Amino acid sequence: RIRGEQRGEKLQLDEAGQLPIVADAHRLQQVFWNLLSNAVKFTPASGRIELQLRRDTRMYAVSVTDTGSGIEEAMLPDVFKPFTKQLKANAQGLGLGLSIARHIVERHGGTIRVESAGRNAGATFHVALPVPSHSAPDAAV
Repeated sequence: RIRGEQRGEKLQLDEAGQLPIVADAHRLQQVFWNLLSNAVKFTPASGRIELQLRRDTRMYAVSVTDTGSGIEEAMLPDVFKPFTKQLKANAQGLGLGLSIARHIVERHGGTIRVESAGRNAGATFHVALPVPSHSAPDAAV
């Protein structure tokens, strides 16, 4: 259960079923747990968090979007650098989560990026991971 459900945030999941991927499941779980827990941490109780998964023949595209505190434009280039913290709300964190997430995603042959229109405008984190070349576009495990 995601902690945000207890505070009243709305979490929307677009289900895609099981999809084949060659990956370290525990490390990818760490990536998505980090993105979702950050969304919960920085989104007010009246906010919304959305998780989407799309697939084409080459890539899985996963996005986590929130209506939370957003990221100032000047901070966007540094979000994935170690020890980067933008808000006092993250005072207890070390500022390593997104850096570690980027490392894990890149080691899986993928990319991670962020978009935000600024303070109080929410944020969207996009993760792209390669589809195994031996799987058909509609194959499910």
